[in-house]
Amino acid sequence: MSFPKGRKLTAVIASTIFLAFAAAGVDAKPGKGGSFGNRGSKSDLSVPSTPTAPRTSTGAPGNPAALPGRPASPAAAPQAAKPSMMSTMAKGFAMGLIGAGIFGLLTGSGLFGNLSGFMGFLGLLLQVALIALAVRLIWGYFRSRQQPQAAGGPDLARAGIAPQASGVGAVSPTAYQTPAEPQRSDNVGIGPDDYSAFQGVLSDVMRAYSDEDIGGLRRVATPEVAAQFIRELHENQQKGVINKMGEPQLLQGDLAESWYEDQAAFATVAMRYAMTDVTLDRATGKIVSGNPDQPEESTEIWTFRREGAGRPWLLCGQQQA
Repeated sequence: MSFPKGRKLTAVIASTIFLAFAAAGVDAKPGKGGSFGNRGSKSDLSVPSTPTAPRTSTGAPGNPAALPGRPASPAAAPQAAKPSMMSTMAKGFAMGLIGAGIFGLLTGSGLFGNLSGFMGFLGLLLQVALIALAVRLIWGYFRSRQQPQAAGGPDLARAGIAPQASGVGAVSPTAYQTPAEPQRSDNVGIGPDDYSAFQGVLSDVMRAYSDEDIGGLRRVATPEVAAQFIRELHENQQKGVINKMGEPQLLQGDLAESWYEDQAAFATVAMRYAMTDVTLDRATGKIVSGNPDQPEESTEIWTFRREGAGRPWLLCGQQQA
C-alpha cells in the first residue's frame, strides 16, 4: 500500500520531531548536566578558578547556568534613546502644517487655504523659514543650558575646593569596578585522606545512581542533593529508560577553597574524570544513547560538607564547569 507524497512528507517530519525530542529528553549522568545543591553562605559567590577548572560558570542554585553564582558586575543599563527637542519641534511643526492643510480641505479652502499665485507661495516659504529659524535658535539656547560642563570648566583643585571624599552622596572611585576574582584558600586544612574521601564519594554516587540505589545516594549526599538524584531516577522510570555508568577514573582534581561555617566544614573541589555512560531501554536493554566502549570526560565542581571532625564528607552541591 502506497501513501500520497503529502502524507509521506508529514510522516517523515513527525518522525524527525519525535526522535529529536526523544534524544533531548534522554540526559544521562547524575545531575543531568545541571547545577544544584548549595555551598552554604557562599552559594551566591564565585568559585575560585583552579588548574582543573580555570573558568567556572556562574549563577544561582537551580539556575542551569551554574551553582554558585557570581555577583553581577555593576554596569550602567543602556538608556532608551530619547528624541531630541529639535526633532520633537520639527515633528510638531510638520503635524501642524498637515493639520492646517487637512482643515483647509475639509472647509473647502484648499490645501493651503486662501493662498493663490506665486506670491502666496513665496509667502508660505518665508513663514516656514522664519519658523524654522526660531525653532533653531530656541533649540540652541536650551542645548547650551543642558550640556554638562566640559574639561575646560573651572579647576576645583586650583580654586581650593577638593572633591568630596566621604559622606552622603560620595562615590568611591572603585564603586563601579569589576569585583576581583576570588582567590583559592584552604582554611580547613584538606589533606590526602580528605582527597581520597572526595574520590570515594564520586565513585559511590555514580555506582548508587547506576544501580538506582536510593539508600546508597542518601548515605553519600545531603538530603537536598539526594532528593534531586531520586527525582531524576523517577523521571527515568517514567521514560522507560535506565542509566548505566562505569567506574569513574579521576584524571585531575584540585581544591578551590575550604572553610568553616556553623560548626561544619565545607570544601569545594574541581574534578575532571572519565566514565562510560549509556542509557538503555528499560524493557529491551537496547542502547538509547551513549557508547559503552568509549569513556566520556566531564569537568565538574563538587562541594562537600562535613558536620564535624571524623564525620564523613557528603556531597552538598554540584556545578558543571
